Amino acid sequence: VEGELDVTVWSNVEWQLRVAAFAVHLDGVPSDLEGSLEVRSGANFWYVLDGATKALLTEQPPTTGDGVTVAVPFRFTPGYGDAPGRYAIQVEFTVVSEI
Repeated sequence: VEGELDVTVWSNVEWQLRVAAFAVHLDGVPSDLEGSLEVRSGANFWYVLDGATKALLTEQPPTTGDGVTVAVPFRFTPGYGDAPGRYAIQVEFTVVSEI
């Protein structure tokens, strides 16, 4: 399964975009999936999201007052041992100023 999320960033300084994500079974219990949830970086590499925060874009220039919209591609590949059911993926984006 593949899809993408649009993120709009407003920043008056150089910035970087970070992402973290995890799957939750819809009964509310955190789930350790055998499958993999991946995100594609600005450098066109796929990174497995394993709960740790990953830097997607770095050294980005300041934006205009309109901001800049970034399309972030995701893909999920289920594993054989994943329990049947419905899952939700929680994604957290963080914008950090470059130092």
